[in-house]
Amino acid sequence: MWKYATRRVLTMIPILIGVSMVVFLLVASLPGDAVDAHAGGNITAEKIAQNKALLGLDKPIPERYVNLQDSGNRSHR
Repeated sequence: MWKYATRRVLTMIPILIGVSMVVFLLVASLPGDAVDAHAGGNITAEKIAQNKALLGLDKPIPERYVNLQDSGNRSHR
């Protein structure tokens, strides 16, 4: 029984990583981002760039994915 449970858990790990990557890439491929959606039309381009830098949205997608995983690990400490 333990052998079966261990095998199922070890199979689940790469599946969860793959699903998180697919979902992240789907969300990252959507047009716009959180800053654009929240800004509306009455905010300067400088403020938009500042907010994107604050949230890390100015970084490449792979770096944002790694930072997302790291931030999840830090919140449990």
